[in-house]
Amino acid sequence: MISDIVSWIPEIAADTNLTEQDWIPLDDAAQLLSRDLRAAQNTLTPSIRERAVALCEQIDQLVARMPKDPRT
Repeated sequence: MISDIVSWIPEIAADTNLTEQDWIPLDDAAQLLSRDLRAAQNTLTPSIRERAVALCEQIDQLVARMPKDPRT
């Protein structure tokens, strides 16, 4: 379910080299979205879809700022 995937975002982010300053807003957004998805029984209402897109954009911005892995 999509709420499960969203709830994994903080765990995945924690395994990166994101700073706490970057990680906390991502964690907060993912937890709120996951909660709302569960409450809506994983229905992508327009407002939930909009917030999911915003979370994806937030992730993209953080990934773009992360240092590249020197092994690649």
